[in-house]
Amino acid sequence: MECGALVLRIFDVTWAARRRYVILGFAAVVLGASVVLYRRLGGPGSALVRGHVGDVAATMLVYAVVSLAWRASPWARGVGTFAFAAAIECVPLVWHAPGNVSGFLVGTQFDLLDLVAYALGVVIAVVSTSPRRPRPGAPRAR
Repeated sequence: MECGALVLRIFDVTWAARRRYVILGFAAVVLGASVVLYRRLGGPGSALVRGHVGDVAATMLVYAVVSLAWRASPWARGVGTFAFAAAIECVPLVWHAPGNVSGFLVGTQFDLLDLVAYALGVVIAVVSTSPRRPRPGAPRAR
């Protein structure tokens, strides 16, 4: 298989699936922007909302981007997304990020609740973008 065929295979995603991933990505960006706005307004529990709801949104966005580029089962993409997020979360255990930008990207400390938020984000992403299958025996819509 030549390189061009491999690239075409990776990006061979149906338009209906692509639309679901774009909508998921947009919803994740809106959720993330809402988290930032909520924190700016100083709402109650803003640290919790920013820390964990923001992680859910970020993981949903990563899943959407991964799904546009990687043709695999939804749960395989979900496991890959979670593994990527968990690896980034574990970076502070072995390396201290100097500076604000690197600290923002990889974090400054390990938090087990972040892993829970990542898992929740992946589950929401997989379930919300999975095609709906009709129940056996259910009447077909016309």
